[in-house]
Amino acid sequence: MIVERGASAATSGVYPTIKRVIDLVVGVILLLLLSPLLAIVALVVRLDSAGPALYRQERVGRGGSRFTMLKFRTMKVGTPV
Repeated sequence: MIVERGASAATSGVYPTIKRVIDLVVGVILLLLLSPLLAIVALVVRLDSAGPALYRQERVGRGGSRFTMLKFRTMKVGTPV
């Protein structure tokens, strides 16, 4: 079997575009399916202790760009880090 070297679909920009679309579609579907469970977890955290159910944390992403990540709070409010 002879494999031709050169530009392929993986390097030409088609593959990254298709992968991004699939990632977004799967992410939205999973978010919709899991949203009732996430709402229940948020309610349990909220009922367990005072304070917000979600914790905001700043992270550094690809290329050094900063973004805010939301996480469920697992510690009491005011606990030293």
